Amino acid sequence: MLERVQTQVGQSRRFGMSVDSEDTTLFTQLADFDFSHAGNDNKTSSFVPLCRSGYDDLCMRTYTLALLALVCSSSFAIAEPAAPTNARTAAQLYRRYCVACHGNDGKATTSKGRFSHARDLTDPQWHADVSDERIFNSIMNGRDISGNMPSFANKMNEKEVESLVTFVRGLKG
Repeated sequence: MLERVQTQVGQSRRFGMSVDSEDTTLFTQLADFDFSHAGNDNKTSSFVPLCRSGYDDLCMRTYTLALLALVCSSSFAIAEPAAPTNARTAAQLYRRYCVACHGNDGKATTSKGRFSHARDLTDPQWHADVSDERIFNSIMNGRDISGNMPSFANKMNEKEVESLVTFVRGLKG
């Protein structure tokens, strides 16, 4: 019987169940446990439920297998929580932080963009002159030279800014 249970447990490993010697030892102790005193004299035992006709071998085997299942279920590996799905895409970041000045098309034709002298992000000459590092630094630290671009270091992490740099490169006209 132990071999049959071990085979079934071994087949269940594809569900993430682990079986170690401690589980096997516990099962062996449960299987060898003397349940003959349980259920005698038609008394209800809080440890072993009574079958219709009192204690019988089939009932005890079923109960033992149920206990084994309980022990084995405690051995299931707890899955790591999934990565948060609230990661923002570059397009979402652009709409949230950049559209007000640079516009949907990146041409900076909005009133706020004209007032703050926002950069036309579609200008091919600008794309040729500027490095990804400079765009990254401008987003993280802001720019105060020819315009009033605020810093976004406290609103975006580095990976988000890197994805935004790639997005801005895609606006090239």
